Amino acid sequence: MTHLPIDPLSDRETSRIAQARLGVDQLPQALAKLITAKAEGNALFAEEIASFLEERGTVRRCATGLEFDPGAVASALPESVQSLLTSRVDRLPPADRALLQGAAVIGRRFDPELAAVIGGAGGNAEGSFAAMEGMDLIHRAERSNDYVFKHALVRDALYTGLLSDRRAALHLKAAEELERRSGNRLIEIAESLAHHYAATSRDDKAFAYLAMAGHKSLDVYSIEEAEQYFRRALDVFERQNACADRASVAQVIVRLLETLLQKNALREIGICARKFMPVLSQAGETPELAIGYYFECLSCLGNCELRIAHELAVKSLAIAESVGDGRARPYARGVLLLVRTLLGVDIPEAVEQMKAEVIDDCLRYGDRNIRNGDYLILASDYLGRGLNKQAREVAMRLIAMGGEHNDPRAIGFASQILALNELVSDNPIAARSRADDGLRVAVTELDRMLGRLYKLCCDFLLEPTLDSLNSWDEVRSEFERLGGSGWVDYGFRGVALAMLGQISGGIRTLKQFIVQYDANGFSFRAICGRIYLAEIYIQILSSKQKPSAAVLLRNLWTIIGAMAFGARRARALLQEAAAS
Repeated sequence: MTHLPIDPLSDRETSRIAQARLGVDQLPQALAKLITAKAEGNALFAEEIASFLEERGTVRRCATGLEFDPGAVASALPESVQSLLTSRVDRLPPADRALLQGAAVIGRRFDPELAAVIGGAGGNAEGSFAAMEGMDLIHRAERSNDYVFKHALVRDALYTGLLSDRRAALHLKAAEELERRSGNRLIEIAESLAHHYAATSRDDKAFAYLAMAGHKSLDVYSIEEAEQYFRRALDVFERQNACADRASVAQVIVRLLETLLQKNALREIGICARKFMPVLSQAGETPELAIGYYFECLSCLGNCELRIAHELAVKSLAIAESVGDGRARPYARGVLLLVRTLLGVDIPEAVEQMKAEVIDDCLRYGDRNIRNGDYLILASDYLGRGLNKQAREVAMRLIAMGGEHNDPRAIGFASQILALNELVSDNPIAARSRADDGLRVAVTELDRMLGRLYKLCCDFLLEPTLDSLNSWDEVRSEFERLGGSGWVDYGFRGVALAMLGQISGGIRTLKQFIVQYDANGFSFRAICGRIYLAEIYIQILSSKQKPSAAVLLRNLWTIIGAMAFGARRARALLQEAAAS
């Protein structure tokens, strides 16, 4: 969102607005001075002041122009535009004021028939609306039967002027009338029903429609809206536990965790899991509890807590199998496969068996989100084992499923897999093209951030510059802020520094990350780090291109050490990697 500064109107411009509103060719100087002083360069203030003075009879038209008493004008003007608007509304007949208050409860734009029901108007509501349109308080919406308050402040003055009990009663009337009209199409107006019921004491209805609006938003990837609705629903539950049955509450908790994953807010997933997993546990072993552990596991992975993640993944699968739920099982099996791949604890035959089980569950029970996620996990395992052909086959299956189910996210995930495939195949041009494909169809923040990370890797490999590394670092820092450092291969930074001529810094960075990965049980990443480091030593030993004087001086002792011991170090690193 861009904020554009608007300079105050000049006295002359303010006078012209008031002049036009009063319908005269010339504004007396004394009156112009009073209006401009009060309006302070605000066009809305100028219009409303002129309307206010005319409606009260303080300023009157006559044959020669305008008649007014400067003293009466000065004493009649309220201290603020809010008071001014309230004063204008208070002068309406009680029935018209009640009608307009009902409209204000609906919003700035409102259906006149609904407003009439809420405001308790009789058969002459349309005449009242026409009169208020003549007073320039409301106007017809373009190409619609709806009305719109001319200024948001007019609606705000009406709404904030309502006592809390009266306001809640009007919201309840609006909600009940909308329900009555909608019949079996409540999902279409879930947002409006959630808004109105949330302003009443009907916590049961508020929870139900906030949850419905959240599910609806998440299903079309309106992530921010979904998060707000789910959080508000859980706020209602925390205030009044009896507002919903445990199954409905559990579903909202799981969907909130899913929403946070799509935002890539892994740290926030951990916070919410610690808060709400006890609620899920109270119902015993359920599919929602298994799926809740799945999301908590992903949060731990993002924070590089692999051993805790493994415990949670095992729990998730045990519960899914215990309750015999086919929907929960692909979640649990997929995340357990991911954790064990990163830990590097299984022989290839065992991994292939796990993959077959994951694929079977995905095809039989998985929804689009878990299917996409599990196929990405399968492909990542293949790429980590150097099985690029199999990884590509997984991507092709995802593309086919994306077309079949009209799911752009499946195509985006496939593009990410193909980008990684090209990267590990030393083809950064093709990898960048694939990353661009993924970014074009990305629908969640997680997808966009992963796509940007891969694209920036490609950009650096094509043109190694400090600026492109800094851009990569910015995305890396954003992952860290959101609790997703576990998704980033920090070994790339060590390689990048070496490519920029900072060989000592690159080797030091890789060594530090290898130590950290080993300490965290991150076997997969530690192996990659050892391979990267071995390649740097091999490059130093085999390169026929002489380094520049600046590079040589900056890395002199590192280069001397590599020339003397690099072959032995590279061999040892590759032997350690090959032992996995």
